Amino acid sequence: MTTALFACTVTALILQVADHPAALLAAAGVIRLCLGLTEGVPDGQALKYVPYRRGGAGAALFSATRMSLETLVLAAVTVPSHDT
Repeated sequence: MTTALFACTVTALILQVADHPAALLAAAGVIRLCLGLTEGVPDGQALKYVPYRRGGAGAALFSATRMSLETLVLAAVTVPSHDT
């Protein structure tokens, strides 16, 4: 997990200076892989503690919680400043 997050951060920094289409395509693949790992691994670990017949409900709960937190974080980060 830590390696995936580090790779995602380094790739995002490289994207700040890269403008070649091949670099952008490679960076998009790395970021997608890293995001998939950081979302899938915790879900898989958490689902070990949910009874088998409730796996779908558990996955839905984890996904809804993650999406809600992401929405709140994005809302907090993008709130315009009222400084004049």
